[in-house]
Formats: sequence, structure tokens, C-alpha cells
Amino acid sequence: ALSVAGLGSGLTEALVVNPFEVVKVSLQANRDSFKVQPSTFVQARTIINTDGFGLRGLNKGLTSTLGRHGIFNMIYFGFYFNVKDAIPASQDPRLEFMRKFAIGLVSGTVSSCVNIPFDVAKSRIQGPQPVPGEIKYCSCFQTMGLVYREEGQTSVCKSTYSGSVTSDMTRKRRGQSKTKHQSRIRSLKLEFLIEMSDLDVREEELEFVAQPCLFEP
Repeated sequence: ALSVAGLGSGLTEALVVNPFEVVKVSLQANRDSFKVQPSTFVQARTIINTDGFGLRGLNKGLTSTLGRHGIFNMIYFGFYFNVKDAIPASQDPRLEFMRKFAIGLVSGTVSSCVNIPFDVAKSRIQGPQPVPGEIKYCSCFQTMGLVYREEGQTSVCKSTYSGSVTSDMTRKRRGQSKTKHQSRIRSLKLEFLIEMSDLDVREEELEFVAQPCLFEP
């Protein structure tokens, strides 16, 4: 009964939360967020005007969200209250706190491990697609199967959006960071040369400093 109640509460929660999740993921995936950051309502209106309220718009990834919240609450509430009743309570407040804390920790861990594939599917569906204009991740179980075939079992159990889009963004960030690092090194070398010139350092020492830095990437 407790598991069924947890399942019902999780499904209800998912129905309410999913539109907010779609807007949140859309804002987080915005590459121009540091330049122009639209508000939550502006982003929601943009999604509605572009894709509507349906499963391609504000309720995108609803099945995955239902599975994530429903399964988590079903396992958590069923496990927690049944185990809590099976383990005798302690009169010591500290021991009683530790008893409830340990049961809650195990309940949350088990629930999270089971619902992670749904979380991965939700992130892939609601996040940016690898190819703009082409929908690769359509439904919950289709996404799970696709990730399993292309990336293996471990990717299905990762609670992060680690697809090709993330890999491309990571490579771009590394390239930008490397360029900035190289520019900083050149600037420091130039400042050092100017300071050495003011101190009348020998010409051969200036030539040594002007050589490429050994630690420059």
C-alpha cells in the first residue's frame, strides 16, 4: 500500500514538475546565457510558441519524468516505512536519529540507482539534440535502447547528459581555454622582456627568455 501511495505521489509530482524541468534544461543548455539570459516565463513562452504544450513542447520527456519520479517514490516510501517498522526503535535520541538516517540513506540510494536510466533518458530528450533540426531521442524506452546500443550499459546508468553534444561543447571549451592560456603566457613573456630591458640585462639573456616557453601547451 505504501509503495502504491508513493507511486501515485510520484506520478502526480511528475505531471506538475515536468514543464518546469523542460524550461530549466532549455535555459541550462543555452550557450549564450552569459550574454542574454531570458527569464523563466520568457523561455516558457518561447517553447510554447515554437513547439506548443504537447510532448514536443512544454511537456517534452513526460514519460521519462513519470518513470523517474514514480519509481523513486514507490521504492523509497515502500522501503523506508517497511524497514523502519521492522527495526525496533531506540529510546536514545541519538541512536534513533542514526536509525532513521541510515534507513533513509539506504532507501534513497536504492531508489536513485533504479531510476537513473529514466533520468538519463529525460536529460537526453529534453536537452539539445546532437544534430540541430533532427530529433534523435524521441521517447523514453527508445532513448534507453539507443544509448545502450551506441554507448554501452554504463552510459544508461549515468545521471549526466554525456552525449555527443556534451563532448563537442567540452572540446570547444578546452580549445578556448588553451587559446586564452597561450595568450596569457605570451603577455607575461613580453612584460618580463620589458622589465629585463629596463635593468640592462645582457642581450643573450633576452634571447633566451624570448624563446618559446617549454610549458606552453
